[in-house]
Amino acid sequence: MKIIFSVLWLVVFWGNLPKADAFAPVLESGELVKASHYQVGLNPAIYTQSGGGIQMNIFLDGHLGEGLSYRALMGTGTYDFLGQGTVKYVPFPDVDHQPAIGIRGGFFLARKDSVNSFGIEVTPLVSKMLRTNEGPIVPYVAVPLRWVSAKTNFVSTTAAFGCEWFPASIQDYYFTGEIGLELKDSSSYLAVGATLPFDKLKGL
Repeated sequence: MKIIFSVLWLVVFWGNLPKADAFAPVLESGELVKASHYQVGLNPAIYTQSGGGIQMNIFLDGHLGEGLSYRALMGTGTYDFLGQGTVKYVPFPDVDHQPAIGIRGGFFLARKDSVNSFGIEVTPLVSKMLRTNEGPIVPYVAVPLRWVSAKTNFVSTTAAFGCEWFPASIQDYYFTGEIGLELKDSSSYLAVGATLPFDKLKGL
């Protein structure tokens, strides 16, 4: 009986701890930006915990070198301001039967309800491109680990499951959908994205 009460107490206690938010969704697979290319995107997200809310982010991706790309992101909504800079490294690309295996790291700054926060992120990710009649799709799994400094310091963890779709009928855009599940001191969310790649040598 004591064990049962202890478990119930832990459930109630942890369920009432103050939760952090999910910050920006991952919204990218192990695919890399091609050399001489950039891509710009729009990312709406709906947070389903910690009071909920809608966030609208814009981002710019670019090529850094062999196996490397970067993302610069800014947004507002649930957060009065959200800024993030990340670098993605994929040492094991998607070839033959091998999935892409990589890691993303970076920093973020946010302001919400007059509280400033900043921190660093490390996100391992795995993805695999699948060919379909409607165009390639790239399912991916990522687990963002974030050290956050706000009123207190804590570690936030989320499990992200998403998919990129490159429509066969639309050559200029690709789309992303993602669901994030709260693991520790974060927030579950739903997010979508529309991305426009372009060659800087040719323009939009």
